[in-house]
Amino acid sequence: MRLTYAQIHAVRRLPESLIRLELLKLHTKKLPNLSDLVNLRELSLGFCEGGRTPKLVEDPMPWWIGRLRKLESLTLISKVVVTLSADIGLLSHLKTLELRCPNLRYLPRPPASLSSLSLQNYMSVHAIDLSNLKKLSKLTMTLAAITEIQGLDCLEYLQTLSLVFLGCLEVLPDLSNSKKLRKLHIEKCECLVEIQGKMPASLELLMMEKCESLEKLPDLSSLEGPEEIKIYACVKLNVEVIPGYAEKREETYQ
Repeated sequence: MRLTYAQIHAVRRLPESLIRLELLKLHTKKLPNLSDLVNLRELSLGFCEGGRTPKLVEDPMPWWIGRLRKLESLTLISKVVVTLSADIGLLSHLKTLELRCPNLRYLPRPPASLSSLSLQNYMSVHAIDLSNLKKLSKLTMTLAAITEIQGLDCLEYLQTLSLVFLGCLEVLPDLSNSKKLRKLHIEKCECLVEIQGKMPASLELLMMEKCESLEKLPDLSSLEGPEEIKIYACVKLNVEVIPGYAEKREETYQ
């Protein structure tokens, strides 16, 4: 069932047989009780909060999430959600998690089954631990107040990493253990000074844009071609002293 454009003011009892549910314009004051939908595999909820100062919800949301044990994909979009239920860790089949909750203060440890994690407008949390996400292949963070990303060195299956508008992040940990990493995109991380360690040889696309404080990049000479390197408007970064940069740049633009 997909109700993407309909304005929903009340959610009645839904059939237990539902596998996919998308409600992106909820005008309800409370999260609908979906605890009976135990067969759901994909769930997307988006709230349209009225007024300039919506009331923040202190209770863990959604409280019933641990009952949806077959869930594979979860998207939650809401300005009023402050905390998520720790039972989200019980979803052993969850592969994709997307959160756009700017007032979320705490993210409980997500299930180790995740292969894709997207955090957008994540402005109230300053540290995140990803060390248990051994199967993660795609990580996206946009508009977040993150100052520290823990566990990046544990993500052996990571293939795509995108960090955009992380205005508080100063150091990106060593990525050399991510031996399957193909795409690294970092943009408008204004406080980022350094990427530590080494770049994995598997990297095919390196895109650095408008990171005005960036001063140090790892050695690029170990990258196995072909790869594309784009460094733009990183005013403090002297690309000429980065080992391997000149050679790779020549190969890129031949």
